[in-house]
Amino acid sequence: MTDDSFEPKLIYLTRRHPALSREGFTARWREHGALGMSRPRWKNIARYVHCDIMLPPADCGAVLSDHDGIGIIWHRSPAHRAAHIADTTSRAEMEADERLSFAEPIVNVCLIVRETVLLAPPPAGTAVKLTRFIWDGESAETAQTPSGAGQIPAMQSSLGHVINQPLPAERGSHWGLNCNRVQELWFANVPQAIEAARTLAVTDRAAKVISALSNEVELYRATSS
Repeated sequence: MTDDSFEPKLIYLTRRHPALSREGFTARWREHGALGMSRPRWKNIARYVHCDIMLPPADCGAVLSDHDGIGIIWHRSPAHRAAHIADTTSRAEMEADERLSFAEPIVNVCLIVRETVLLAPPPAGTAVKLTRFIWDGESAETAQTPSGAGQIPAMQSSLGHVINQPLPAERGSHWGLNCNRVQELWFANVPQAIEAARTLAVTDRAAKVISALSNEVELYRATSS
């Protein structure tokens, strides 16, 4: 990474540890997040959110229900991301805590992206969030220009729209969450979000899409650079 003008964004899609209930996982995940934020290398972070996945209606097949959370961490810059990785003083502790929180290590279910904000999202917690993990091909909405995104009926009620493109993998040939892009959309309510998921599932030219509804909770935002 040579361009220092953006914030590399870590996204992971996770399931809870089998010993935890859904409610117990939320509390445990927050503890895990607090542990990470308490460590010195957190100085490299610009923002941190937990997206608690919402169970869809029983008759809705457009969004998933077999995952529990989407974590997102913005690093202050590519240099700060590199410094975060280089600081291994708390790695063993964090990995041990992961084993108490998640079904598998975060490295297996994450990727780092560069985001493009097409429509600035509302404040965390004020809207229902639809996150779409897209594999192969091209999804219909990404073929639109930012000014033309609203031409797709499902997008017209969107309160925010962000497209995330993966950066080169830091280890191995690909990320653990090896999708081609991640789309984030915000809506005023669950029915609008589900309708968008259903419509986009039909109009997509992608080989595979995983969609999830969530409530976004902001845990940290840096006050200065």
